[in-house]
Amino acid sequence: MVNGQAWRKRLPLAAMALTVIIVTAAIVICWRHSTTVVLGVRHAERNNAVSCEPPQIHGIDNVDLIVNSAMQSQRAQALAHVCENAGITAIYASDFCRTQKTVGPLAERLGITTNVVSQHAVDGTPNVDDLIAQINTNHTNQVVLIAGHSETAPLIVEKPGGGEIPAIAGNEFDNLFVVTITRRWFFSSHAKVVRLKYGDSS
Repeated sequence: MVNGQAWRKRLPLAAMALTVIIVTAAIVICWRHSTTVVLGVRHAERNNAVSCEPPQIHGIDNVDLIVNSAMQSQRAQALAHVCENAGITAIYASDFCRTQKTVGPLAERLGITTNVVSQHAVDGTPNVDDLIAQINTNHTNQVVLIAGHSETAPLIVEKPGGGEIPAIAGNEFDNLFVVTITRRWFFSSHAKVVRLKYGDSS
């Protein structure tokens, strides 16, 4: 009987200790930071006279890149040079060959397989929701490179919280957007954007 009474007295203390542990864990979780860096580019200069297979995707021409005598895109090579030591752990491109070939030299240097994710809806309108969801789910605390299009690159910056950027002109291929996304669990995220240029001026 005495032992039973002692146990009942200890129960409030045990409950209090458990509460303290839970609250402490919650505070640690809430204040834990994560930082993801997204490097966003538009594909390199396009060659409208040469098509890839299939010739169209979502009703949009699937054209190739302009290449030099060595069959290389100078801008794709410049991107590989600029980003080779950036700590990139994942590379994404759209389902168009021009974005995949833009990141191809870098992916080869790093030994990374390019993740191909559509950046357009079935009707051809730009849509990067699935792409951004994959980045948020799979690449926390990583550096990720994404190659997009003139109409999707601004969304790649905007959707994580980087705000609106000016429209990208049809002859503009030299932008490199660095989006740094800081998150606190259970709190809103915050993003900062740096807009750089790389390779030859467009």
